[in-house]
Parts: sequence; C-alpha cells; structure tokens
Amino acid sequence: MIYAVISNSIKNSPITKRNIELTEKMLGESKYSLQGKRTARTPDAVDGHQQIVPVPDTVREFYSNVELCVDVIFVNDVPFLSTLSKHIHFGTADALDNLTAPVLENQIINVIK
Repeated sequence: MIYAVISNSIKNSPITKRNIELTEKMLGESKYSLQGKRTARTPDAVDGHQQIVPVPDTVREFYSNVELCVDVIFVNDVPFLSTLSKHIHFGTADALDNLTAPVLENQIINVIK
C-alpha cells in the first residue's frame, strides 16, 4: 500500500505514507495478510486400525434395509474396495491384498458390520 501511495498508482489520493504507517501502528497487522504466510502445522497421525462404531437403535430401525453399492477401483495399480450406502451416503475405501473371492467377501462383511 505504501508503494502504491509513493508511486502515485492511485491517482490524486489524499492518503500519505505517514497515514498508512500510523494506521498500521494503531490497528496492528492485518490478519488476512498473515493468513497465507504461516507455516502449516503437522496434522495428528491417523490410526490405521479399523474402528467399528456401534449404530444407534433409532438409526437401525429407520434404515433396516440398506442398499450397498460396491466396486473395485485401482489407484496406482493398487486395488481398493469402494462402498457407498444409498440414502445414508456412508462410504468406505479399503486396500485389498488381492482380488480373490474370499478377500472381497471378508472386506464386504467388515463393511456390513
């Protein structure tokens, strides 16, 4: 802003360099100017173990019949079992060791649980 005032980029502006310096001294630095300049903190580690969360009884009663959409997707040649439940919109993605029927069946059973 000071450069814009000194170089007369804003034509016929009544604002001077001293006005800007006094304003910054009174109000402090802008939180918006600092927003993109801070270094990001390292996020907390995610526990890689699957957690089974109990479903409340009211939800079980309302959604007694749930349709589950299942597909195998590949990310960098690594197979993942991707699931999405209709109406609830709960999705999962689990890495697969291989594409054999028992492995797929176990993963689907885990999702259903």
